[in-house]
Amino acid sequence: IKNLKINNVEDRVLPINKAVSGSGKVKAFLGWHTITSFPTDKEAILEGVTLSELINIVQRYGNRIVVKMDCEGCEYETINEALNSGALLNIDELIMEIHEKGEKRAIDIIRALEKARFKVKVINCMKQGKPYDRVFLVKAHR
Repeated sequence: IKNLKINNVEDRVLPINKAVSGSGKVKAFLGWHTITSFPTDKEAILEGVTLSELINIVQRYGNRIVVKMDCEGCEYETINEALNSGALLNIDELIMEIHEKGEKRAIDIIRALEKARFKVKVINCMKQGKPYDRVFLVKAHR
């Protein structure tokens, strides 16, 4: 909210103080300057909201929806939930990080978005150390 005031955009941005998840409460950790999925000695339980719920809320405020998402590994369940509900089809543009780990592969999300008729572009891919194998920056639009 402080940044919204500094940038004079309070009238154009709707802040929702919840963690995006597949459902319910979210277990997170307090990092140096942020909340993270990496284990630290300080744990936090946050109120969760699905991406579908967020999209449904935001639709009331305008006709163009752009989603920027970096949820440190929850993107698989989050995107699948929003695709299954149909809510993801109401957005115009999606910019997201996809974190690969174990069986979770970026190509699965990319193919699911393409099947839903999004045009998908991989902007960047970085090999990363633990806990993720690689991190992709992806842009999808209709």
